[in-house]
Amino acid sequence: MLRPFFVWNRHSIISGEWWRILTGSFTHANFIHLCMNLVGLWFIANIFRPSPRLLILLIIFLATLIGVGLFFTDITNYSGLSGVLYGVFGYLLFQKSFLPFKISAFLVLGLFCKIVWEHTLGDPGLASSFIDARIAIESHLFGLIGSFVLILVKYFRKK
Repeated sequence: MLRPFFVWNRHSIISGEWWRILTGSFTHANFIHLCMNLVGLWFIANIFRPSPRLLILLIIFLATLIGVGLFFTDITNYSGLSGVLYGVFGYLLFQKSFLPFKISAFLVLGLFCKIVWEHTLGDPGLASSFIDARIAIESHLFGLIGSFVLILVKYFRKK
């Protein structure tokens, strides 16, 4: 399997395997983990209908930001796309005109509250047991932070 060469691993990255900063978000603990993330990506893509170019750029930016952000945690190994999905969802909520701003803001606030809940009450046990791996809730936070950074950059570029 190729997974061991692409999973985010702190020691391997420090040793020069820098590609893992990006590729960790594209590796998964198992097939169920992969399927859950792909279903999430499919829903987001079909609800918001971003251009393929925008979606790819968001995924690459957020995966890289998460990969760098994880160095500020005690995580040694990471895999999964959920942090990227949080960021893509947060960004696209503010970009779509079919939702009034108040609804978009409310949904992003709900996403933020979920992240606060994860960080105060801990790892969501059901999802963790379902994929047989620890949920890296830190990646969810970094993904949402990344979406806010992109929203602010876009806002200030227009001014």
